[in-house]
Amino acid sequence: MVDDIPVFDLTLGSIRFKRMSDLERGSLFSYVSTSTPVEEIEVSEQGLNITQSKVKSAYKWDEITRASIVTRTIFKGIGVTGRDEPQKIITLEAPGKRFQFDISPTFPDLKGTTLLRTIVTHYLTIEEIDERVPGFKPRKDDPIRNLNQGENRRIWMVVGAFLLFVIYLIYERASS
Repeated sequence: MVDDIPVFDLTLGSIRFKRMSDLERGSLFSYVSTSTPVEEIEVSEQGLNITQSKVKSAYKWDEITRASIVTRTIFKGIGVTGRDEPQKIITLEAPGKRFQFDISPTFPDLKGTTLLRTIVTHYLTIEEIDERVPGFKPRKDDPIRNLNQGENRRIWMVVGAFLLFVIYLIYERASS
């Protein structure tokens, strides 16, 4: 490592980045969950293999149509144990697919995110999107729109689960 920039040589073989367990990413109350997480990324000189929801997708570097890093501040955690933390999400887009994973210094999705970011930056042109800039307005095609929709979906899933639980309790009480 030179000046905090990892040195890598993919001519020696591919490098595999695996998803960390929830406890490796932080405590049970500190991480942000994802419904379809990227489980593994394997990078080589030719391209990358991404495993998401047990499905492995292989792409050559030139098949990635867009690569971006969205930097934003989000609430990570649950209740009083959570706090606002910086979040950096890499979005890789290929024909018909979009992969997103957290490379934040706090609670990243994968092991070795500094090296992964260095490799991706070496092979792809990365668009930097900083949501924290005052007056930031996302464009129509910005990955940040997808991230915000995902957060709304997560909230509605929790609300839906709570309502189903209440309905279950009502019917359980009525039947006894």
